[in-house]
Formats: sequence, structure tokens, C-alpha cells
Amino acid sequence: MHEARKQQITFLPGSVCYPGEPKQNYIRLSFSYVNEKALAEGVEKLCGIFQQALSTPQNQKQSLFF
Repeated sequence: MHEARKQQITFLPGSVCYPGEPKQNYIRLSFSYVNEKALAEGVEKLCGIFQQALSTPQNQKQSLFF
């Protein structure tokens, strides 16, 4: 999440958005007043951040908490 913030992208772990038993493998994205190009660029950046985090050896054996 720190790398995402550096790139001005924020998201919530999906577990905080469930009224009942929380799920652990989701994120929640919210957006408004953003054009399609900026949204696509943000999603590409976020996917790159996740890919980098998941390829890091210490993260391969544990959840990234979203």
C-alpha cells in the first residue's frame, strides 16, 4: 500500500467493506470525476504494484492483506 500511495493511488482492503464475515482476498476501488484515460493509467499502475509485490520472495508465502 505504501508504493500505491507514492503513486497517488489509494484503495481499501475488501475486508473492511463486508457487513458480515469479511473476505480476505479483495480490494475496493472507488473513483469519480476521472476520465477513462486516467482511470486506465491508474489501474495499470496498481496492477504493476501488485505484480511487483507478489514477485517479492517474502510476499510469496503470505497474504498481502487485501
